[in-house]
Amino acid sequence: MADVSSVYYYYKQLIALRKSNEVMIYGQFETYLDQHEQIYAYTRTLGEESWLVLLNISEQPAACNIADCGAEKLGDIVIGNNADRTNRETIIEMLPYEAIVYRVLKRGL
Repeated sequence: MADVSSVYYYYKQLIALRKSNEVMIYGQFETYLDQHEQIYAYTRTLGEESWLVLLNISEQPAACNIADCGAEKLGDIVIGNNADRTNRETIIEMLPYEAIVYRVLKRGL
């Protein structure tokens, strides 16, 4: 298990992320894109901290607009499985089975 790009290490990162960030444990959960057949989207919000989680659960590319996910502007990428992803997009073109977590910036930031 020496491959740090393996699924095993990715899951270890996810578990550590959840344990070290209260927003993922106690944050209010709100779903978006409920009718989208490929993307599962939700936010977790605790106080001023809000994270947007996007999961393409299909074997095909899929797209969504961040405005449809309750976000006006994206902050840093917390974690994801696509190294080429940026936080400058308003239309997110997701790869098959891509997962990404963004910090959501509040208005005026």
